[in-house]
Amino acid sequence: MSTQNDVKLMMVVVGCIVIASVNARTYYIAPDGRDSNNGSISQPFATLQKGHDVAGPGDTVFVRGGTYKGWSVRITKSGRSATERICFWAYPGEKPYLDCSSGGWGISVTGSWVHVKGIEINQGSITIDEAHDNILELMDCHHVNGIGICVIHGTGGHLILNCDAHDNFDAISKDSPGENADGFGVHYQRSGKPDTIRGCRAWWNSDDGYDFINHEVPITIENSWAMGAGYIHYGTGQAGNGNGFKIGSSKTGIRHIVKNCIAWKNRASGFYANHSSGGNTWYNNTSFQNGTQFNMLASTWSEPNGKGTRTDGVKLTGDKRHIMRNNVGYPNKNSYIDGYGVDTKFNAWDLGITPSASDFRSITDPSLTVTGKPLEEVSPMFGPRKADGSLPDVDFLMLAPGSALIDKGTDVELPFTGDAPDLGADEFGNVTRVFGALSNRPGRIAVTAVSEMFTVFSGYTAGAGLVEKSNSAKPDCGVYSISGRRYPSAAPTLPSAGIYIRR
Repeated sequence: MSTQNDVKLMMVVVGCIVIASVNARTYYIAPDGRDSNNGSISQPFATLQKGHDVAGPGDTVFVRGGTYKGWSVRITKSGRSATERICFWAYPGEKPYLDCSSGGWGISVTGSWVHVKGIEINQGSITIDEAHDNILELMDCHHVNGIGICVIHGTGGHLILNCDAHDNFDAISKDSPGENADGFGVHYQRSGKPDTIRGCRAWWNSDDGYDFINHEVPITIENSWAMGAGYIHYGTGQAGNGNGFKIGSSKTGIRHIVKNCIAWKNRASGFYANHSSGGNTWYNNTSFQNGTQFNMLASTWSEPNGKGTRTDGVKLTGDKRHIMRNNVGYPNKNSYIDGYGVDTKFNAWDLGITPSASDFRSITDPSLTVTGKPLEEVSPMFGPRKADGSLPDVDFLMLAPGSALIDKGTDVELPFTGDAPDLGADEFGNVTRVFGALSNRPGRIAVTAVSEMFTVFSGYTAGAGLVEKSNSAKPDCGVYSISGRRYPSAAPTLPSAGIYIRR
């Protein structure tokens, strides 16, 4: 009886999925469209606001390439779930350009379960306010009189993926010019789910690259870059605070996580704790030629919840300490670490390693010297992204063969190859992508340029399988789990099912 009921339930669930898929609608926006059209690809709407007004959960609104003038779009509708979002996407292979130079503020999102993707906004921002579970992907917001990409209030769960925010400067500010124009700002959430920032770039923002001030829910920021904070007008002037990653301040002691990030040429600090009363976790970051590389300034308040008198430069203790592992500062110029209760181990300065040019494939990039022109025109770091939207492949600050920073770290549960993790944001020889799908056949191998990754199913033995299936001419120097644990190739059986790397 239970089996029959399970089958009926499955049929109902599948039927619902099919119905949802069939009922999902697609609309189109184009520069030569009309809002009186029906929104089809041949009769597109003219504005994103019209697309929003007719769309519902599960629908997709494609924005065709070209220039749009002066939009002030309010996205107030919500999807239902992660599988029934309302999507506002650039049409594949095309780049919509929203020009707010003569009016309009950009895009405001107060709905939830929304996905906005692939739109460039000049002199306008995208802001999420009082919402949850949204995705911003491949957005490019620049020359804003304020924060480029901003998330405030709400209950979190947002993902900011592969976005750029740059050349933002608030000439008129309630504080002083430049002090309220960050690349990315995430603020004022008091409860709910954590947010994630991944694969993003911030450059030449007058205040800070990334700023989490007054945010009391954890944020994870990973694999992101910050350059030139505190500089304006394409690097020809100065304003604002000038921190690459300003990771604080929390007044209730919550812990943010910063990993695999790079900061360079920021006027103040590359990585800054900004008075946080609770420590953050800093794993495998690289800081180069900033005013200060890592600044772990902590503060406490005389009354609960950040009220009363603030005391700066305090020593954090217990589970409130900053945790720093596998980081590189070049040169080693840090603040508020030694003697301030920071749990610092296996960083370049702890190990007595003085980084040098020979440790990296390159320490030169036009962003270090060029001013007066857009960096996206001259710097590989800010040039086109890869086809999947991820950061470009570059040599700048990537580890060189034989670097003194290779295999000097400790396991922090990030993928690594070799006998131990490397120091800094780049793992030398690490597998970052599998070219080709892995099948469900034991031993099927997908070959990359530096190693081989393969899936092992229960009971699969390593020895003969690797020899028979591998087409690599490299000597068999070992097998590693995805977390970096090494197993000798002579081992008869890998310990469990999973993904392994042969290197």
